[in-house]
Amino acid sequence: MSSLWIWIGIAAVLGVIELFTLELIFIMFAAGALGAGVAGALGAGPPLQILVAAAVSAIGLLVVRPIGMRYLKNSSPDSVSNVEALIGQPVRILETVSAKTGTAQINGETWSARPGDPNAEYVVGDAAIVNKIDGAYLIITSPPDIPRGGTANQPHIN
Repeated sequence: MSSLWIWIGIAAVLGVIELFTLELIFIMFAAGALGAGVAGALGAGPPLQILVAAAVSAIGLLVVRPIGMRYLKNSSPDSVSNVEALIGQPVRILETVSAKTGTAQINGETWSARPGDPNAEYVVGDAAIVNKIDGAYLIITSPPDIPRGGTANQPHIN
């Protein structure tokens, strides 16, 4: 019965390691260890326990892991997260945005901002959207349906 607890301990350690990697590799070895523990509890000797651990791990790595990884990676292929989710979102200009200075607010957070066109300047009230993120800077441009030209609520070209 002691071999069962040894294999459970090995499986637990491998399970904890998997929590840090999330690649479904160590969890397959943990499943193999649990299989070996069951084999040991049923009276199998150490060589057979090791063989069961290897077989269950191999089946997990070759069959179960690819299916699991497909599910994890493709659960929402078109979804964006973190700062990528800000691209295309409207911003509120808090302080004139030029090539050297400026701040804008998005989702209640204040960011340093720069215009996508270094010759453009956005003043408080101008319409703008996030074009990309460059480090800690929002790179902003005019919304695509609003023509440029310096009219009210439009960026001013220097």
